[in-house]
Amino acid sequence: MNINVRTVYAMIAIGELASNQGNDAIKASDISDKYEIPPRFLEITLNDLKTNGIINSKRGAKGGFYLSKSADSITMLDIIKVTESSNKIFECEPLQNKSLCLFKGIFENLNNIINDYLSKITAKTLAEIIQSNNTNDFII
Repeated sequence: MNINVRTVYAMIAIGELASNQGNDAIKASDISDKYEIPPRFLEITLNDLKTNGIINSKRGAKGGFYLSKSADSITMLDIIKVTESSNKIFECEPLQNKSLCLFKGIFENLNNIINDYLSKITAKTLAEIIQSNNTNDFII
């Protein structure tokens, strides 16, 4: 798994929405302006998160995006399942030479460890990181 910039943008957006939970919805343009994210790219990412039930939106003057459930119940694994093509380190299925899958068990265990870790990082955690501006020392 290689985390792409789309996932980072989604994490930022989810963290912002979690920071604002219980208040008015946040406009995509407010997030894109604050973090210098290309607006159209963020809108597409937010719509994918909406389609997958992680966030909702409302129209109008006070419209924008908001979390569809509590910040404690949305995980980084949920986000990655939307933004990444795969959340696995290694997959044997696409290989024609199945002998290259000798270490499949090792990679499956590693995938499980990573997924377990990612499922412990919540939208609330992302909000805390954003609010503290602490980018290096956060450990779960």
